[in-house]
Amino acid sequence: MSDPFTLTRVTAIVGRHTMPQVAVHPAARLCEDLTLDSLSRVSIACDCDEAFQIALPDDAVAEWQTLADVARAVDALRATSSEEKEAHHGQAQEIA
Repeated sequence: MSDPFTLTRVTAIVGRHTMPQVAVHPAARLCEDLTLDSLSRVSIACDCDEAFQIALPDDAVAEWQTLADVARAVDALRATSSEEKEAHHGQAQEIA
């Protein structure tokens, strides 16, 4: 389950890449329901990178099936980034 904040932001980001009449929700399939092509997925990844200050790997983008998958990938990367920042901060304090 994704963080509600992440899911809301990812839903808004994905919604900018779909037709207005399309229902955008966590279970929506990117290709079948939202009719997103590979270029749209890359654009979504770039938008998520900017919005969340992360760098989604290309292989993760290729694996996305649903909007919820996008949110989970963002959450996973945010968690990893937070852990790395905390570890780096701890190392910096030890040096000081």
